[in-house]
Amino acid sequence: MNVAAPTTVLSLCSGGGGLDLGLRCAVPSARTVCYVENEVTACGVLAARMADGGLDDAPVWTDLLSFDGRPWCGLVDIVIGGYPCQPFSNAGRRLGSDDPRHLWPEVRRITAEVGPRLAFFENVGAHLRLGFREVATDLQRMGYRVAATLLTASEVGAPHGRERLFILAHRTGTRLTGAEDAGTDRDDASERVRGSEPQRGSGVLAHSDQQHAHGGGDA
Repeated sequence: MNVAAPTTVLSLCSGGGGLDLGLRCAVPSARTVCYVENEVTACGVLAARMADGGLDDAPVWTDLLSFDGRPWCGLVDIVIGGYPCQPFSNAGRRLGSDDPRHLWPEVRRITAEVGPRLAFFENVGAHLRLGFREVATDLQRMGYRVAATLLTASEVGAPHGRERLFILAHRTGTRLTGAEDAGTDRDDASERVRGSEPQRGSGVLAHSDQQHAHGGGDA
């Protein structure tokens, strides 16, 4: 995939569009063609940012559960999303898949329906310990290679240390022109995830192919 070519994006659980803005910084040619967000306040932010040109002008679908990804198949290069963190966050009850706010199954469904070449997701750091293995395995079964990393906000210049897990999935056989493949040795990645505290901001934390899923570890 040539990241310099026009790149269409489907944004799930869009919030205020922060992930869309971050993707645009990394891939200037990225253009969001649809947002999916049900929170009224977040939808207001999306509308305001579209009006002032801060975000791409695109329709907002307000129900993830009823969103049908099939009409978008072949039209979207990247699916992105910051699905709810409450099922995994240390600040909550950490109910995982038993939490009614657990929306990964819907994100997985839509990703499978759309069949993008890339998928990029964000969540709390604690998701690495709870729920990430399910996400990685699901993506692998759809034919993606999966890489993940933990980053703190302070590592990119913010005045606080909030930690986030970023998950990148790309179709097996897809080459990212102008971007280096993570290339972390599979066994080494497994040890880094399942063993000692991972190195913050050091790039790939977990890297897997269709036969291997790496999860666990502390977050």
